[in-house]
This record gives sequence, structure tokens and C-alpha cells, in this order.
Amino acid sequence: MPFATATGTVPIRTQSSPAYDPEPAFEELCARLEDEIAPVVLTASCSSDAELFRPIAERHGYPLIGPHTPVRQAIDVLSQTDLYVSGRWHPSIYALVGGTPIVTLTANTHKTMGVIEQVGLDAPTFDALELHEHVESIVELAGSYAEEGEDRREELAERSRELADVARRNVRYVE
Repeated sequence: MPFATATGTVPIRTQSSPAYDPEPAFEELCARLEDEIAPVVLTASCSSDAELFRPIAERHGYPLIGPHTPVRQAIDVLSQTDLYVSGRWHPSIYALVGGTPIVTLTANTHKTMGVIEQVGLDAPTFDALELHEHVESIVELAGSYAEEGEDRREELAERSRELADVARRNVRYVE
């Protein structure tokens, strides 16, 4: 059964970020994804993501995969989802292992934008601190990924395998 996953990003929960309550925007985004794309599963890579998503999950009955999920299990879930919306770098890579298209949110580093570039997704990174302004665009991008279907998934999975091979070869240079 198809499903979409979403998680948070560092800027929405740091002391240095401006006062912004991302919960209403994430709630709207999840509702739109569920109505127009696929059922939603929320993921929490850390306790701040869990704090943000637990109330949303409880109100709407979304499953929530918590921050203590073993890495292998997280990879299994994220690599099988039809879409991943996140500002988290490691889980985005886990999603790409299976060819899952990712929609990135801004983070505290350039890494999420870099992974988009490396896998060849011609897509913007959406400002997490203005998420409410980007819900429509994110849903439209998700819809375009859904229309591309298995062709896009295979392309992303193949690129992920190529990058994994490059990483293995690079590690051999420093051993």
C-alpha cells in the first residue's frame, strides 16, 4: 500500500530560530498529502521531532515511528515509502536507498540541498520556517513524483547505488 512519510528539521526547534510554530503547517501538509497523494506515516529522528509530531499523530491517527527505531528498520520503512518530506539528512539517504523521492526542507547545514543535487532531483528546498507558505508547492511536487512512479524510483535507487559505490571506494583510499 502506498504511503508518504514526513519528519522535521533542525531550524524549527532551535533556540536561534525565530518564534515559529510549525505544527499547524505540518498538520495542513499531512492532511493534504493524505487527501491527494497517499496515507501518511510520521517519523521522528530525534526527541524534538517526536514532540512536534506526537500531537499531530494522536489527533489524526497517523502512525508515528519514533526516534528509538533501529536504523535498519528505519531504512526498511523509508526506502519503501512513496515520498519522504524532511530536513533530515540521514533519513533522506535511507529513503533514497529504495528510490524514494524526497522533498527537502531547509536545515542547519547544506547537506540536504547537496543530496538533492547528487541524486539529480531538480527540486527546490523549502524554507522550514515558512512551511505554511509552501504547503501547496510541496503537494504539487509530491504529485509530480507520484505521476513519475516506478521510473523515478528506479532512477533514484540506481543513483543511490552509484553513490554508495563511490563512498566505498573513497573509504578504501583512507584505510
